[in-house]
Amino acid sequence: MRIDEIPLWRVCELGEDEILKLKNFGRSSFKQTKEALDELGLRLGMRDFIEEHKIEILRQETD
Repeated sequence: MRIDEIPLWRVCELGEDEILKLKNFGRSSFKQTKEALDELGLRLGMRDFIEEHKIEILRQETD
């Protein structure tokens, strides 16, 4: 799969290691992708960030 075949919401879920495994995707493409996401207020690995905060919020609600 190529980066341009992936929906933007899915790109945000990918981590750096996953993105670099994509076909025809090198370090310069990685930098461009990060810059484009940053302009939209998004970043790579958001799935992990969201899951981490969900757990934190659930803990606070049960205390």
